[in-house]
Amino acid sequence: VMYCIEDIFPFGDDTLIMYDLLHAGVPSMYRVHDAWHSGNLSELFYNFTATGGGAWDVVLSLLQPRNLFVLFWKREYIAQAIDVFLVLEFACISLTSSYAFSKLFPKLKGQWLVLVSLMYTFCGFNLMFYTNIDWLDVVLCYPLLILFALNMLGGKSKIPFFIVLTYLLNIYTYTSVFVVMSLVIFGGLYIFIIEEKENRKKAIYNLGVGTGASLL
Repeated sequence: VMYCIEDIFPFGDDTLIMYDLLHAGVPSMYRVHDAWHSGNLSELFYNFTATGGGAWDVVLSLLQPRNLFVLFWKREYIAQAIDVFLVLEFACISLTSSYAFSKLFPKLKGQWLVLVSLMYTFCGFNLMFYTNIDWLDVVLCYPLLILFALNMLGGKSKIPFFIVLTYLLNIYTYTSVFVVMSLVIFGGLYIFIIEEKENRKKAIYNLGVGTGASLL
């Protein structure tokens, strides 16, 4: 509805591409697109001269959902592809958050679960900083990471936590530093405030091993 009102693609010629997306995000996607379609294998490695030194290793960036998405669009339509991708991104954020919240707060009734998930998805932070699209990918994974971290602290498998955090650290190293900081800070607060005293050593061990293994 908002795309239609504001004449944003596919309803008009306007676009959401601005700020970080305009100056760093889309140029890096051009490089991924060119490297993939050129057939030149040397372009599949980090290049400090591309996008002002801000280019990612293309081999890893091919694992990023948005880059996989734009590969199926013509180069001249990459900006429009991102307009479409942002809709899908917010939809996926609402799905992961609703799933995680349904497990974290099992007493939440359906309508409240929908409301809380939409509040998380369309909070001011996400709408203000969507132009740094890496943040949205972290926002998408974060509810799952919290759910899997709590399961891990409760003695369940470390593998789901390890997979999500390792994925973030490999694909979004810079933004994932803040994720690790939050795990240490809020995980520590949880362990020392909420966790039973006799379970604290085991919880610290689980959090340390899960996070440390992902960092390695």
